[in-house]
Amino acid sequence: IRRSSLEKYPVEHITKARALEAFRAWKDEGLSRSTLKKRFNLMSRAYVYAMEEEVIEPGFDVYRFVNNRRIKPLPTGPRRVRVLSDDEIRFAWHFRGYAGFVDAENPRRNQKAYPMKALECNTILKLLLMTGLRTYEIRDQKWENWEHIIRVKPKGARKAVEVPTYILEKSKTKVPYYVPLLPPVLKVLKEYKAARNSTSPYVFPSLHVDIGTFAGSVRQQMARNGCTHTLHDIRRTVATRLGDLGYEDFDIAKILNHTRKGVTAKHYNHAKYLLPKAEIYAAWLQELHQILSEDAEVFVLPEKSTLSISA
Repeated sequence: IRRSSLEKYPVEHITKARALEAFRAWKDEGLSRSTLKKRFNLMSRAYVYAMEEEVIEPGFDVYRFVNNRRIKPLPTGPRRVRVLSDDEIRFAWHFRGYAGFVDAENPRRNQKAYPMKALECNTILKLLLMTGLRTYEIRDQKWENWEHIIRVKPKGARKAVEVPTYILEKSKTKVPYYVPLLPPVLKVLKEYKAARNSTSPYVFPSLHVDIGTFAGSVRQQMARNGCTHTLHDIRRTVATRLGDLGYEDFDIAKILNHTRKGVTAKHYNHAKYLLPKAEIYAAWLQELHQILSEDAEVFVLPEKSTLSISA
C-alpha cells in the first residue's frame, strides 16, 4: 500500500473515506482491474488480521471482508449493544459449531459436519465465557500451558497453597500472563480431553491452525441461529458483568490482561495476583452458574482460611 494516501496513517486511524481515496488514486495511475482486486484482497486480509489481533476494534472496521469482498457503508444508526444477554450466554455455552449446514434453496452452500471441530468449538466458547480471555489466547495453546502448579501464600497464612495455573507465555502485553484455574474450568478441560482423546500437544489440534478464519466462521454459524455477536463480545460481557457485581476497572483489567499503566506497574511490580484473580473468577463463575441454571457443581471458592483451588 505504498505511494498512497494511506501510507502516513496508523491502521487504526484509516477511515472508509481515506481507503476509497487510495483506491481512486491507484485507478488514476492506470492500474488494471485485476491489480486493484489483488490489492483489495490484500487489504482485506490485513484488516481481518488486525481485528483478530485487536489492533482495531471489530466494530470499527471500515471493511466487512469476513462475509464478502465489497465495501459496505458505515453504520449511521446507534451503535448496537455488544454485551450478551442471559439467553445469548446460554446459547453460546451450548453452541456447537461445525455441525453441518443444509441450504434447501442452494445445495452448493451445504456444509459438512465435523464432530471434532464441533467439540473443540464448544469447549473454546465455554472457556471464553469462564475466563474472559482473548480467542487466540485459548485456541492456539498447548496442553503444557494449562498444566502448571504454582505455590502461593495467602495474606496472613502460614502455609502456601497450590494453584493450578494457565500460563500464557506470549500475550498482547508482551509479558507472560497467569490465569488461576478454578475447579469448574479444570472440569471442562478434563471432560474435553477425555472426549477428544488426541495425542497432539495442542489443546485444539483441528482449530489452532485456522488463523484469521475461526472467529469469522463461528460468527457466521452463530448468526444463522439468530446470535449476531462476535467472540470478542464475550470478553466485553465478562467485563461488564464483573462491573455489575461491583468490581472496579483495576480489578477487571487484571482479569482481561490489559496493559498496566504507570512506572511502578510496568517496571517494578511483577506480581501475578493469582489469589485476587481467583476470587474475582469465583464471583463471575457463581454468576455464570446462576445464568446457566444447570444442576451442576456450584462455582464457588472455599474459605480463605482453607483456600485450595485444586481440582
